[in-house]
Amino acid sequence: QNAQELQSWNTGTPGRSADRQLSLLVSSLQVARAPAIVVYSTCALDERENDGVVRSVLAQFRERVRVRPCSAGQYPFGEPTPAGGWLVLPDQAE
Repeated sequence: QNAQELQSWNTGTPGRSADRQLSLLVSSLQVARAPAIVVYSTCALDERENDGVVRSVLAQFRERVRVRPCSAGQYPFGEPTPAGGWLVLPDQAE
């Protein structure tokens, strides 16, 4: 299946994936009952699928959603993202 996914990948794939991920996250926020914690986590490397989705959700749910940023001391690897996430790349993990 991984080979098939790689063969079908093109420059539009990350944008379509981001749209799908945004839809899934919005759906989960619509059904969550306060007080709730919804975790958004991906294995994506494209910014559109990570912070881009978070920024879109914050724009749509401005009054109802906040990001609880990861702090640099929390994890021994990775780096913070502008939207408050945490990016771990394979070449940086032990």
